Amino acid sequence: MEEQLKNISVLQSAFSHSDSDESIVSSFIQHAKLKEAKVCHSVDQAFHMLRESYDACLFHASQHARTSGIDFCMTYPYLGLTIHKHRIAAPGIGIAPGSSGRSVHESGMYGTTITKPDLFEAIYRGKFEEILSNKRCTIIVGISSRPIYLPFLNEKPFLDAKFSENCLYELPYVFKLSDINDDIANGLGEQETAVKPLSLFAADRVDYSMGRIAHYCGIDAEHFQKYILFTNYSHCSDIFFEYAKESLQNGSEYSEWVDPDNSFNASSIKNSERKTEVADSVQMPAYHLKRKDGHGISVINIRVGASNAKTITDHLAVLRPECWVMLGHCAGILHDQHLGDYVLASGYVRKDFVLDSDVPLDAPIAMIPEVHSALLGAIKEVSGYDDNDMSSKVKTGSVMSTVNRNWELRAGEFHEIFRRSRVVAVDMESATIAANGFRFRIPYGVLLSVSDKPLHGELRMKEMAKMVYKQWTEQHLRIGINAMEKLRRKKFSTEGSYSRSFLEVGAPPLW
Repeated sequence: MEEQLKNISVLQSAFSHSDSDESIVSSFIQHAKLKEAKVCHSVDQAFHMLRESYDACLFHASQHARTSGIDFCMTYPYLGLTIHKHRIAAPGIGIAPGSSGRSVHESGMYGTTITKPDLFEAIYRGKFEEILSNKRCTIIVGISSRPIYLPFLNEKPFLDAKFSENCLYELPYVFKLSDINDDIANGLGEQETAVKPLSLFAADRVDYSMGRIAHYCGIDAEHFQKYILFTNYSHCSDIFFEYAKESLQNGSEYSEWVDPDNSFNASSIKNSERKTEVADSVQMPAYHLKRKDGHGISVINIRVGASNAKTITDHLAVLRPECWVMLGHCAGILHDQHLGDYVLASGYVRKDFVLDSDVPLDAPIAMIPEVHSALLGAIKEVSGYDDNDMSSKVKTGSVMSTVNRNWELRAGEFHEIFRRSRVVAVDMESATIAANGFRFRIPYGVLLSVSDKPLHGELRMKEMAKMVYKQWTEQHLRIGINAMEKLRRKKFSTEGSYSRSFLEVGAPPLW
Protein backbone atom coordinates (compact mmCIF):
# COMPACT_ATOMS: atom_id res chain seq x y z
CA MET A 1 0.00 0.00 0.00
CA GLU A 2 2.82 2.45 0.85
CA GLU A 3 4.38 1.90 -2.57
CA GLN A 4 1.09 2.75 -4.26
CA LEU A 5 0.59 5.92 -2.23
CA LYS A 6 4.19 6.95 -2.88
CA ASN A 7 3.76 6.66 -6.64
CA ILE A 8 0.57 8.73 -6.49
CA SER A 9 2.33 11.39 -4.39
CA VAL A 10 5.28 11.67 -6.79
CA LEU A 11 2.92 12.58 -9.60
CA GLN A 12 0.78 15.01 -7.61
CA SER A 13 3.17 17.92 -8.11
CA ALA A 14 2.61 17.74 -11.87
CA PHE A 15 -0.94 19.02 -11.57
CA SER A 16 -2.69 22.00 -10.09
CA HIS A 17 -6.12 21.62 -8.51
CA SER A 18 -9.01 24.02 -8.90
CA ASP A 19 -11.70 24.27 -6.22
CA SER A 20 -13.97 22.27 -8.54
CA ASP A 21 -11.31 19.56 -8.89
CA GLU A 22 -10.94 19.33 -5.13
CA SER A 23 -14.70 18.93 -4.77
CA ILE A 24 -14.77 16.12 -7.34
CA VAL A 25 -11.86 14.33 -5.65
CA SER A 26 -13.59 14.59 -2.28
CA SER A 27 -16.80 13.19 -3.71
CA PHE A 28 -15.02 10.17 -5.17
CA ILE A 29 -13.07 9.52 -1.99
CA GLN A 30 -16.29 9.63 0.01
CA HIS A 31 -18.67 7.73 -2.26
CA ALA A 32 -16.28 5.24 -3.89
CA LYS A 33 -14.39 4.68 -0.62
CA LEU A 34 -11.02 5.55 -2.14
CA LYS A 35 -7.83 5.78 -0.09
CA GLU A 36 -6.35 8.44 -2.34
CA ALA A 37 -7.40 10.20 -5.55
CA LYS A 38 -6.43 13.04 -7.83
CA VAL A 39 -7.51 14.72 -11.03
CA CYS A 40 -5.74 13.93 -14.31
CA HIS A 41 -5.74 16.41 -17.17
CA SER A 42 -5.22 13.96 -20.01
CA VAL A 43 -5.82 10.34 -20.93
CA ASP A 44 -2.07 9.74 -21.17
CA GLN A 45 -1.53 10.97 -17.63
CA ALA A 46 -4.38 8.82 -16.34
CA PHE A 47 -3.04 5.62 -17.84
CA HIS A 48 0.49 6.49 -16.71
CA MET A 49 -0.68 6.82 -13.13
CA LEU A 50 -2.67 3.61 -13.32
CA ARG A 51 0.42 1.77 -14.54
CA GLU A 52 2.58 3.27 -11.77
CA SER A 53 0.12 2.17 -9.12
CA TYR A 54 -0.34 -1.32 -10.52
CA ASP A 55 3.42 -1.83 -11.01
CA ALA A 56 3.89 -1.04 -7.32
CA CYS A 57 1.50 -3.91 -6.55
CA LEU A 58 3.52 -6.28 -8.73
CA PHE A 59 6.76 -5.21 -7.08
CA HIS A 60 5.33 -5.65 -3.61
CA ALA A 61 3.94 -9.08 -4.55
CA SER A 62 7.31 -10.31 -5.80
CA GLN A 63 9.32 -8.85 -2.90
CA HIS A 64 7.16 -9.31 0.15
CA ALA A 65 4.38 -11.80 -0.48
CA ARG A 66 6.52 -14.81 0.38
CA THR A 67 7.20 -13.45 3.87
CA SER A 68 3.92 -11.64 4.57
CA GLY A 69 1.81 -14.57 3.37
CA ILE A 70 -1.80 -14.15 4.39
CA ASP A 71 -1.13 -10.57 5.54
CA PHE A 72 -0.31 -9.45 2.01
CA CYS A 73 -2.61 -6.50 1.39
CA MET A 74 -2.62 -4.30 -1.68
CA THR A 75 -5.64 -2.71 -3.30
CA TYR A 76 -6.62 -2.06 -6.91
CA PRO A 77 -6.02 1.23 -8.73
CA TYR A 78 -9.20 3.15 -9.52
CA LEU A 79 -10.33 5.10 -12.57
CA GLY A 80 -13.17 7.58 -12.25
CA LEU A 81 -14.96 9.86 -14.67
CA THR A 82 -17.22 12.77 -13.84
CA ILE A 83 -19.53 13.78 -16.69
CA HIS A 84 -20.67 17.35 -16.19
CA LYS A 85 -24.23 18.55 -16.60
CA HIS A 86 -23.47 21.20 -19.20
CA ARG A 87 -22.08 20.69 -22.69
CA ILE A 88 -23.39 17.15 -23.07
CA ALA A 89 -24.00 16.27 -26.71
CA ALA A 90 -27.58 15.57 -27.73
CA PRO A 91 -28.24 12.08 -29.08
CA GLY A 92 -26.58 11.69 -32.47
CA ILE A 93 -24.88 15.10 -32.36
CA GLY A 94 -21.12 15.37 -32.25
CA ILE A 95 -20.53 11.66 -32.70
CA ALA A 96 -17.52 11.10 -34.93
CA PRO A 97 -18.06 9.24 -38.22
CA GLY A 98 -17.22 5.57 -37.86
CA SER A 99 -17.68 5.61 -34.09
CA SER A 100 -19.85 3.16 -32.21
CA GLY A 101 -22.59 5.68 -31.54
CA ARG A 102 -21.95 5.15 -27.82
CA SER A 103 -23.42 7.99 -25.82
CA VAL A 104 -23.71 8.73 -22.13
CA HIS A 105 -26.83 10.77 -21.51
CA GLU A 106 -26.64 11.08 -17.72
CA SER A 107 -24.25 13.37 -15.93
CA GLY A 108 -22.64 12.18 -12.74
CA MET A 109 -19.79 10.09 -11.40
CA TYR A 110 -18.66 6.80 -12.96
CA GLY A 111 -15.85 4.59 -11.77
CA THR A 112 -14.24 1.17 -11.71
CA THR A 113 -11.27 -0.64 -10.24
CA ILE A 114 -8.48 -1.38 -12.72
CA THR A 115 -6.16 -4.33 -13.22
CA LYS A 116 -3.47 -4.87 -15.85
CA PRO A 117 -3.58 -1.26 -17.14
CA ASP A 118 -1.83 -2.09 -20.42
CA LEU A 119 -4.60 -4.54 -21.29
CA PHE A 120 -7.28 -2.12 -20.07
CA GLU A 121 -5.82 0.67 -22.21
CA ALA A 122 -5.65 -1.55 -25.30
CA ILE A 123 -9.32 -2.46 -24.88
CA TYR A 124 -10.84 0.80 -23.75
CA ARG A 125 -8.65 3.73 -24.79
CA GLY A 126 -10.51 4.35 -28.05
CA LYS A 127 -13.88 4.21 -26.31
CA PHE A 128 -12.60 6.43 -23.51
CA GLU A 129 -11.36 9.07 -25.95
CA GLU A 130 -14.63 8.89 -27.85
CA ILE A 131 -16.55 9.80 -24.70
CA LEU A 132 -14.14 12.62 -23.87
CA SER A 133 -14.42 14.04 -27.38
CA ASN A 134 -18.18 14.41 -27.00
CA LYS A 135 -18.58 15.26 -23.33
CA ARG A 136 -17.07 17.63 -20.81
CA CYS A 137 -15.49 15.29 -18.27
CA THR A 138 -13.05 15.18 -15.38
CA ILE A 139 -10.78 12.14 -15.02
CA ILE A 140 -9.93 10.79 -11.59
CA VAL A 141 -7.21 8.25 -10.74
CA GLY A 142 -6.90 6.86 -7.25
CA ILE A 143 -6.40 3.86 -5.01
CA SER A 144 -9.46 1.83 -4.13
CA SER A 145 -10.20 -0.05 -0.94
CA ARG A 146 -10.77 -3.25 -2.94
CA PRO A 147 -8.09 -5.81 -1.95
CA ILE A 148 -6.16 -7.79 -4.55
CA TYR A 149 -6.03 -11.53 -4.04
CA LEU A 150 -2.32 -12.43 -4.06
CA PRO A 151 -2.52 -15.18 -6.76
CA PHE A 152 -4.02 -12.60 -9.15
CA LEU A 153 -0.65 -10.81 -9.04
CA ASN A 154 1.77 -13.67 -8.57
CA GLU A 155 0.57 -17.21 -8.00
CA LYS A 156 3.94 -18.81 -7.23
CA PRO A 157 4.66 -17.18 -3.82
CA PHE A 158 1.15 -18.10 -2.77
CA LEU A 159 1.65 -21.74 -3.72
CA ASP A 160 5.12 -21.83 -2.15
CA ALA A 161 4.09 -20.20 1.12
CA LYS A 162 3.66 -22.65 3.95
CA PHE A 163 0.53 -21.37 5.57
CA SER A 164 -0.49 -22.59 8.98
CA GLU A 165 -3.96 -23.95 9.56
CA ASN A 166 -4.91 -20.62 11.15
CA CYS A 167 -3.80 -18.76 8.02
CA LEU A 168 -5.80 -21.03 5.77
CA TYR A 169 -8.78 -20.61 8.09
CA GLU A 170 -8.51 -16.83 7.67
CA LEU A 171 -8.15 -16.97 3.89
CA PRO A 172 -11.91 -16.81 3.09
CA TYR A 173 -12.10 -13.57 5.10
CA VAL A 174 -9.21 -12.02 3.17
CA PHE A 175 -10.45 -13.13 -0.25
CA LYS A 176 -14.23 -13.09 -0.56
CA LEU A 177 -15.22 -14.76 -3.80
CA SER A 178 -18.81 -13.73 -3.09
CA ASP A 179 -17.78 -10.14 -3.82
CA ILE A 180 -16.98 -11.07 -7.44
CA ASN A 181 -20.12 -11.19 -9.53
CA ASP A 182 -21.78 -10.20 -12.81
CA ASP A 183 -24.41 -7.90 -11.35
CA ILE A 184 -23.41 -5.02 -13.66
CA ALA A 185 -23.54 -7.13 -16.82
CA ASN A 186 -26.81 -8.71 -15.68
CA GLY A 187 -28.41 -5.32 -15.00
CA LEU A 188 -28.79 -6.05 -11.30
CA GLY A 189 -27.81 -4.17 -8.16
CA GLU A 190 -28.53 -0.61 -7.14
CA GLN A 191 -28.91 1.66 -10.14
CA GLU A 192 -29.10 4.92 -8.17
CA THR A 193 -25.74 4.76 -6.41
CA ALA A 194 -23.67 7.94 -6.21
CA VAL A 195 -20.94 6.40 -8.38
CA LYS A 196 -22.24 4.41 -11.35
CA PRO A 197 -20.23 1.63 -13.02
CA LEU A 198 -17.75 2.82 -15.62
CA SER A 199 -17.35 -0.63 -17.19
CA LEU A 200 -19.11 -4.01 -17.14
CA PHE A 201 -16.38 -5.70 -15.10
CA ALA A 202 -14.55 -4.70 -11.93
CA ALA A 203 -10.84 -5.51 -11.67
CA ASP A 204 -11.20 -8.67 -9.58
CA ARG A 205 -13.70 -10.12 -12.05
CA VAL A 206 -11.17 -9.47 -14.85
CA ASP A 207 -8.32 -11.09 -12.90
CA TYR A 208 -10.50 -14.08 -12.09
CA SER A 209 -11.29 -14.60 -15.77
CA MET A 210 -7.75 -14.00 -16.98
CA GLY A 211 -6.56 -16.85 -14.78
CA ARG A 212 -9.37 -19.13 -15.91
CA ILE A 213 -8.71 -18.43 -19.60
CA ALA A 214 -5.09 -19.52 -19.21
CA HIS A 215 -6.23 -22.63 -17.33
CA TYR A 216 -8.91 -23.76 -19.77
CA CYS A 217 -7.19 -22.75 -23.02
CA GLY A 218 -3.56 -23.48 -22.17
CA ILE A 219 -2.34 -20.01 -23.14
CA ASP A 220 -2.30 -16.54 -21.59
CA ALA A 221 -5.21 -14.22 -22.31
CA GLU A 222 -2.92 -11.58 -23.85
CA HIS A 223 -2.70 -13.69 -27.03
CA PHE A 224 -6.44 -13.73 -27.73
CA GLN A 225 -7.53 -11.77 -30.76
CA LYS A 226 -10.61 -9.62 -31.32
CA TYR A 227 -12.39 -12.07 -33.64
CA ILE A 228 -13.18 -15.47 -32.14
CA LEU A 229 -14.42 -18.68 -33.75
CA PHE A 230 -15.70 -21.57 -31.64
CA THR A 231 -15.52 -25.14 -32.93
CA ASN A 232 -16.14 -28.63 -31.50
CA TYR A 233 -13.32 -30.68 -33.00
CA SER A 234 -9.52 -30.84 -32.73
CA HIS A 235 -8.96 -31.35 -36.46
CA CYS A 236 -10.16 -27.78 -37.03
CA SER A 237 -6.86 -26.61 -35.54
CA ASP A 238 -4.97 -28.43 -38.30
CA ILE A 239 -7.04 -26.69 -40.96
CA PHE A 240 -6.57 -23.33 -39.24
CA PHE A 241 -2.81 -23.91 -39.02
CA GLU A 242 -2.60 -24.57 -42.76
CA TYR A 243 -4.50 -21.34 -43.39
CA ALA A 244 -2.08 -19.52 -41.07
CA LYS A 245 0.86 -20.97 -42.97
CA GLU A 246 -0.52 -19.70 -46.27
CA SER A 247 -1.26 -16.27 -44.81
CA LEU A 248 2.08 -15.73 -43.08
CA GLN A 249 4.13 -16.95 -46.04
CA ASN A 250 2.21 -14.78 -48.48
CA GLY A 251 2.93 -11.58 -46.58
CA SER A 252 -0.60 -10.97 -45.33
CA GLU A 253 -1.73 -8.62 -42.57
CA TYR A 254 -1.09 -11.33 -39.97
CA SER A 255 2.17 -11.38 -38.02
CA GLU A 256 2.32 -14.53 -35.90
CA TRP A 257 0.80 -17.92 -35.07
CA VAL A 258 0.55 -18.81 -31.37
CA ASP A 259 -0.99 -21.87 -29.71
CA PRO A 260 -0.44 -23.67 -26.38
CA ASP A 261 2.67 -25.39 -27.75
CA ASN A 262 4.07 -23.17 -30.51
CA SER A 263 4.90 -19.68 -31.67
CA PHE A 264 5.77 -19.06 -35.34
CA ASN A 265 6.34 -15.99 -37.44
CA ALA A 266 6.47 -15.75 -41.23
CA SER A 267 9.99 -17.12 -41.50
CA SER A 268 9.85 -19.86 -38.84
CA ILE A 269 6.51 -21.34 -39.89
CA LYS A 270 7.69 -22.47 -43.34
CA ASN A 271 9.34 -25.76 -42.31
CA SER A 272 7.81 -26.01 -38.87
CA GLU A 273 6.67 -29.13 -37.10
CA ARG A 274 3.78 -28.25 -34.88
CA LYS A 275 3.72 -29.80 -31.41
CA THR A 276 0.42 -30.59 -29.67
CA GLU A 277 1.32 -31.93 -26.23
CA VAL A 278 -0.12 -29.06 -24.18
CA ALA A 279 -3.08 -28.48 -26.51
CA ASP A 280 -4.05 -32.13 -26.19
CA SER A 281 -4.06 -31.90 -22.41
CA VAL A 282 -6.14 -28.77 -21.80
CA GLN A 283 -9.91 -28.63 -21.80
CA MET A 284 -10.50 -25.99 -24.50
CA PRO A 285 -7.30 -25.32 -26.48
CA ALA A 286 -7.04 -22.00 -28.30
CA TYR A 287 -5.16 -21.15 -31.50
CA HIS A 288 -4.30 -17.62 -32.59
CA LEU A 289 -3.48 -16.04 -35.93
CA LYS A 290 -2.33 -12.69 -34.64
CA ARG A 291 -2.16 -9.18 -36.01
CA LYS A 292 0.00 -6.54 -34.40
CA ASP A 293 -3.09 -4.50 -33.54
CA GLY A 294 -4.81 -7.49 -31.89
CA HIS A 295 -7.51 -7.70 -34.56
CA GLY A 296 -6.57 -11.17 -35.73
CA ILE A 297 -8.51 -14.41 -35.35
CA SER A 298 -8.62 -16.90 -32.49
CA VAL A 299 -10.09 -20.39 -32.89
CA ILE A 300 -11.11 -22.27 -29.74
CA ASN A 301 -12.08 -25.91 -29.57
CA ILE A 302 -14.76 -25.78 -26.89
CA ARG A 303 -15.50 -29.48 -27.40
CA VAL A 304 -19.12 -30.40 -26.61
CA GLY A 305 -21.90 -28.93 -24.52
CA ALA A 306 -23.56 -25.80 -23.22
CA SER A 307 -21.55 -25.88 -19.98
CA ASN A 308 -18.25 -25.46 -21.81
CA ALA A 309 -19.78 -22.79 -24.07
CA LYS A 310 -20.95 -20.76 -21.08
CA THR A 311 -17.74 -21.28 -19.13
CA ILE A 312 -15.40 -19.96 -21.78
CA THR A 313 -17.62 -17.08 -22.96
CA ASP A 314 -18.09 -15.95 -19.34
CA HIS A 315 -14.34 -15.42 -19.21
CA LEU A 316 -13.60 -14.22 -22.75
CA ALA A 317 -16.13 -11.43 -22.27
CA VAL A 318 -13.66 -9.47 -20.13
CA LEU A 319 -11.37 -9.18 -23.18
CA ARG A 320 -14.18 -7.38 -25.09
CA PRO A 321 -13.85 -9.17 -28.45
CA GLU A 322 -15.36 -7.52 -31.50
CA CYS A 323 -17.30 -10.65 -32.40
CA TRP A 324 -17.62 -14.36 -31.68
CA VAL A 325 -19.16 -16.97 -33.95
CA MET A 326 -20.04 -20.63 -33.38
CA LEU A 327 -19.05 -23.00 -36.19
CA GLY A 328 -20.58 -26.32 -35.20
CA HIS A 329 -22.49 -29.34 -36.40
CA CYS A 330 -26.20 -29.87 -36.03
CA ALA A 331 -29.06 -32.23 -36.71
CA GLY A 332 -31.16 -31.10 -39.65
CA ILE A 333 -34.90 -31.09 -38.97
CA LEU A 334 -36.34 -30.30 -42.40
CA HIS A 335 -37.02 -32.90 -45.11
CA ASP A 336 -35.15 -30.93 -47.78
CA GLN A 337 -31.94 -30.51 -45.80
CA HIS A 338 -28.93 -32.63 -46.78
CA LEU A 339 -25.66 -33.53 -45.09
CA GLY A 340 -23.22 -30.65 -45.48
CA ASP A 341 -25.94 -28.01 -45.86
CA TYR A 342 -25.58 -24.89 -43.75
CA VAL A 343 -27.88 -23.43 -41.10
CA LEU A 344 -27.55 -19.71 -40.37
CA ALA A 345 -29.30 -19.07 -37.06
CA SER A 346 -31.77 -16.19 -36.92
CA GLY A 347 -33.25 -17.14 -33.54
CA TYR A 348 -32.79 -19.58 -30.70
CA VAL A 349 -34.87 -21.97 -28.62
CA ARG A 350 -33.05 -22.18 -25.32
CA LYS A 351 -33.27 -25.69 -23.92
CA ASP A 352 -29.70 -25.50 -22.62
CA PHE A 353 -30.78 -24.06 -19.22
CA VAL A 354 -27.30 -22.85 -18.22
CA LEU A 355 -28.09 -19.13 -18.60
CA ASP A 356 -31.69 -19.08 -17.41
CA SER A 357 -30.76 -17.27 -14.18
CA ASP A 358 -28.65 -14.67 -16.05
CA VAL A 359 -30.62 -13.99 -19.23
CA PRO A 360 -34.44 -13.97 -19.04
CA LEU A 361 -36.07 -16.56 -21.28
CA ASP A 362 -38.16 -13.81 -22.87
CA ALA A 363 -35.08 -11.73 -23.76
CA PRO A 364 -34.99 -11.33 -27.56
CA ILE A 365 -31.78 -13.10 -28.65
CA ALA A 366 -32.04 -11.92 -32.23
CA MET A 367 -29.45 -12.17 -34.97
CA ILE A 368 -26.93 -9.34 -35.34
CA PRO A 369 -27.60 -8.05 -38.89
CA GLU A 370 -23.99 -7.20 -39.75
CA VAL A 371 -22.69 -10.58 -38.56
CA HIS A 372 -25.50 -12.39 -40.38
CA SER A 373 -24.70 -10.49 -43.58
CA ALA A 374 -20.97 -11.22 -43.28
CA LEU A 375 -21.63 -14.94 -42.87
CA LEU A 376 -23.97 -15.03 -45.87
CA GLY A 377 -21.41 -13.22 -48.00
CA ALA A 378 -18.65 -15.55 -46.83
CA ILE A 379 -20.69 -18.66 -47.66
CA LYS A 380 -21.23 -17.45 -51.20
CA GLU A 381 -17.63 -16.34 -51.68
CA VAL A 382 -15.90 -19.44 -50.25
CA SER A 383 -18.30 -22.11 -51.51
CA GLY A 384 -18.91 -20.60 -54.94
CA TYR A 385 -22.65 -21.23 -54.57
CA ASP A 386 -24.93 -19.45 -57.04
CA ASP A 387 -28.33 -18.06 -56.01
CA ASN A 388 -30.06 -21.41 -56.52
CA ASP A 389 -27.46 -23.18 -54.37
CA MET A 390 -27.80 -20.55 -51.65
CA SER A 391 -31.54 -21.10 -51.61
CA SER A 392 -31.33 -24.88 -51.40
CA LYS A 393 -28.16 -25.43 -49.34
CA VAL A 394 -28.40 -22.61 -46.77
CA LYS A 395 -31.35 -22.45 -44.39
CA THR A 396 -32.03 -19.53 -42.08
CA GLY A 397 -34.20 -20.15 -39.04
CA SER A 398 -34.38 -21.03 -35.36
CA VAL A 399 -31.84 -23.34 -33.75
CA MET A 400 -32.76 -25.31 -30.65
CA SER A 401 -29.88 -25.97 -28.25
CA THR A 402 -30.33 -28.78 -25.77
CA VAL A 403 -28.26 -30.24 -22.92
CA ASN A 404 -29.45 -33.73 -23.88
CA ARG A 405 -27.16 -35.16 -26.56
CA ASN A 406 -29.50 -38.11 -26.91
CA TRP A 407 -32.54 -35.93 -27.53
CA GLU A 408 -33.47 -38.21 -30.45
CA LEU A 409 -34.72 -40.77 -27.92
CA ARG A 410 -37.35 -38.25 -26.84
CA ALA A 411 -37.96 -36.64 -30.21
CA GLY A 412 -41.71 -36.95 -29.89
CA GLU A 413 -41.68 -34.41 -27.05
CA PHE A 414 -40.04 -31.81 -29.28
CA HIS A 415 -42.30 -31.95 -32.34
CA GLU A 416 -44.56 -29.17 -31.10
CA ILE A 417 -41.55 -26.98 -30.27
CA PHE A 418 -40.10 -27.60 -33.73
CA ARG A 419 -43.34 -26.55 -35.41
CA ARG A 420 -44.21 -23.54 -33.27
CA SER A 421 -40.67 -22.13 -33.10
CA ARG A 422 -39.76 -22.80 -36.76
CA VAL A 423 -36.80 -24.90 -35.63
CA VAL A 424 -34.60 -26.00 -38.54
CA ALA A 425 -31.72 -27.52 -36.55
CA VAL A 426 -30.75 -28.91 -33.14
CA ASP A 427 -27.35 -28.59 -31.46
CA MET A 428 -25.89 -28.18 -27.97
CA GLU A 429 -24.00 -24.86 -27.85
CA SER A 430 -25.40 -22.21 -30.21
CA ALA A 431 -28.08 -20.70 -27.98
CA THR A 432 -25.55 -20.44 -25.15
CA ILE A 433 -22.99 -18.66 -27.33
CA ALA A 434 -25.63 -16.24 -28.59
CA ALA A 435 -27.29 -15.60 -25.22
CA ASN A 436 -23.96 -14.86 -23.54
CA GLY A 437 -23.06 -12.54 -26.42
CA PHE A 438 -26.34 -10.72 -25.80
CA ARG A 439 -25.67 -10.65 -22.06
CA PHE A 440 -22.15 -9.28 -22.37
CA ARG A 441 -22.88 -6.94 -25.34
CA ILE A 442 -20.62 -8.83 -27.77
CA PRO A 443 -21.79 -9.30 -31.38
CA TYR A 444 -22.43 -12.98 -32.05
CA GLY A 445 -23.35 -15.33 -34.85
CA VAL A 446 -23.93 -19.03 -35.50
CA LEU A 447 -23.24 -21.01 -38.66
CA LEU A 448 -23.87 -24.75 -38.41
CA SER A 449 -23.31 -27.62 -40.80
CA VAL A 450 -25.86 -30.44 -41.00
CA SER A 451 -24.07 -33.63 -39.93
CA ASP A 452 -27.06 -35.93 -39.48
CA LYS A 453 -30.86 -36.11 -39.77
CA PRO A 454 -32.03 -38.49 -37.04
CA LEU A 455 -35.72 -37.73 -37.58
CA HIS A 456 -35.30 -38.91 -41.17
CA GLY A 457 -33.25 -42.02 -40.51
CA GLU A 458 -29.80 -40.53 -41.12
CA LEU A 459 -28.00 -41.13 -37.83
CA ARG A 460 -24.46 -39.92 -37.31
CA MET A 461 -22.45 -43.10 -36.86
CA LYS A 462 -18.70 -43.62 -37.17
CA GLU A 463 -18.33 -43.75 -40.97
CA MET A 464 -20.89 -41.02 -41.61
CA ALA A 465 -19.06 -38.75 -39.19
CA LYS A 466 -15.75 -39.36 -40.98
CA MET A 467 -17.35 -38.48 -44.29
CA VAL A 468 -18.84 -35.25 -42.93
CA TYR A 469 -15.56 -34.14 -41.38
CA LYS A 470 -13.57 -34.93 -44.52
CA GLN A 471 -15.88 -33.29 -47.02
CA TRP A 472 -17.14 -30.14 -45.35
CA THR A 473 -15.11 -29.11 -42.27
CA GLU A 474 -12.43 -27.17 -44.16
CA GLN A 475 -14.95 -25.17 -46.18
CA HIS A 476 -16.95 -24.48 -43.03
CA LEU A 477 -13.94 -23.11 -41.14
CA ARG A 478 -12.75 -21.02 -44.08
CA ILE A 479 -16.22 -19.47 -44.30
CA GLY A 480 -15.93 -18.47 -40.65
CA ILE A 481 -12.46 -16.96 -41.22
CA ASN A 482 -13.69 -15.08 -44.29
CA ALA A 483 -16.64 -13.66 -42.33
CA MET A 484 -14.33 -12.45 -39.53
CA GLU A 485 -12.14 -10.69 -42.06
CA LYS A 486 -15.18 -9.04 -43.62
CA LEU A 487 -16.27 -7.76 -40.22
CA ARG A 488 -12.79 -6.44 -39.47
CA ARG A 489 -12.68 -4.57 -42.78
CA LYS A 490 -16.10 -3.15 -42.05
CA LYS A 491 -15.00 -1.91 -38.63
CA PHE A 492 -12.00 -0.07 -40.05
CA SER A 493 -13.88 1.32 -43.04
CA THR A 494 -16.01 4.45 -43.10
CA GLU A 495 -19.02 2.28 -42.25
CA GLY A 496 -17.71 2.02 -38.70
CA SER A 497 -18.60 -0.31 -35.87
CA TYR A 498 -21.63 -2.59 -35.59
CA SER A 499 -21.76 -2.49 -31.78
CA ARG A 500 -24.75 -0.12 -31.84
CA SER A 501 -26.83 -3.32 -31.83
CA PHE A 502 -26.40 -3.25 -28.04
CA LEU A 503 -27.30 0.34 -27.21
CA GLU A 504 -29.30 0.37 -24.00
CA VAL A 505 -30.61 2.58 -21.24
CA GLY A 506 -28.21 2.93 -18.34
CA ALA A 507 -25.28 1.07 -19.94
CA PRO A 508 -21.81 1.72 -18.45
CA PRO A 509 -19.86 4.17 -20.63
CA LEU A 510 -17.10 1.63 -21.31
CA TRP A 511 -18.88 -1.54 -22.41
